[in-house]
Amino acid sequence: MTAKLELFEVQFLVHLTREHPRYGEYEFGLLIIWLYCPDVKTAADNGKKLASLLPYKVGPGKSFPITEGKQLQPYQISCIATAKIIGGNIAFFHYPKGTDEKQVMGHWPLLVPSLPAGIS
Repeated sequence: MTAKLELFEVQFLVHLTREHPRYGEYEFGLLIIWLYCPDVKTAADNGKKLASLLPYKVGPGKSFPITEGKQLQPYQISCIATAKIIGGNIAFFHYPKGTDEKQVMGHWPLLVPSLPAGIS
């Protein structure tokens, strides 16, 4: 029997590596990955694997299911619609050099539960 897949959003605090084409321009960013998985741990594991392929030093993260009827942020609406069509999606929100990470990110990962132990 195949497990039912649902759409998850996985977010990571990232710092650009020298391999990133915009390395000198951005201080840090938020990498968001939408993917279909059977559970939150698999989503976190798969999101971490995908993030590790990109030119970022991947920091703490959080993962949660996208539930129907949930209040969505404006960026989520179009990104989730695309993820539902093509099976996944990625977004990167960046902050310019000199931005105070603690001021912007606060106590990351905020109120949403962080990734399971061993993932972040």
